[in-house]
Amino acid sequence: MAAFSSSEVRPSPARSSGLSYIDIDEGLFSNRKHKKKKKIALIINISRFTRYELPNRPESDEKRDKLIQVARFLGFKDIRVSENLIAQQIIELLTTIASDTSYDLGTLLIFFLTYGTDKYIHATDKTITYNTLKEPLKHVNMKDAFKLLFVFACPPPPHVTVPQLDWGLAVNNLVPRLRVEYDATVVGPRRNYQVYEELDFLLAYSVYKEFDFMDALTTILLRDGKKLDILTLLARTHRMMRYGLGAIPATCQIQQSLPFPRVISTLTSTYYFF
Repeated sequence: MAAFSSSEVRPSPARSSGLSYIDIDEGLFSNRKHKKKKKIALIINISRFTRYELPNRPESDEKRDKLIQVARFLGFKDIRVSENLIAQQIIELLTTIASDTSYDLGTLLIFFLTYGTDKYIHATDKTITYNTLKEPLKHVNMKDAFKLLFVFACPPPPHVTVPQLDWGLAVNNLVPRLRVEYDATVVGPRRNYQVYEELDFLLAYSVYKEFDFMDALTTILLRDGKKLDILTLLARTHRMMRYGLGAIPATCQIQQSLPFPRVISTLTSTYYFF
């Protein structure tokens, strides 16, 4: 059977089965229609610590500069960098941005550099759970904005002891909650459906000592960030991590032991940086 060319139209399953169908323009469900809205890139770099005997991380300054380069390449003109904040300052900073009504925010891109585990990350003074970190982003002003949060965390040294959290509770809190709504435009019996309370939110986090997630992601963003949507970019990042940075998949072995980043997404449309 000959392959379909780009000019050919594949038969619709709905059409073939005699069912009614609607052709939907994917552009209607893309962030491109909101591209004139304000875009903010926030980089939080924690390199000094006052508790738990954590060593300082001067090497993260170079990573911070790379993220600034990436944000500029992706078209962000408002790039904000904050260094060595305590936990309360981080929450206040996110709350201030989320509650600011002086602009119509379209995208908030956050990069976080610190120590951390798959349960929490470290501010200068104490730990913060991922759920606490994203709580300010639920502000009503952020309802129509895309919230993209990337956490690049190194695991604490083995000798460092930090307070233990209820891992089951932490995971349950991280998963977006559902609420029941109904369609008031439908005539007849009330039609209920479920939606996430936190829409257009994406969290990607990785805990690995060599920063492989950040190195792979920045490489992909600088290469394809102006061509592909965010989920495709993350898929390519995973592939690069799977085979190793700079490796040619056909000539190398898959790295089975490498921890891959976790991604939680409630995006309601295809997101492009351009």
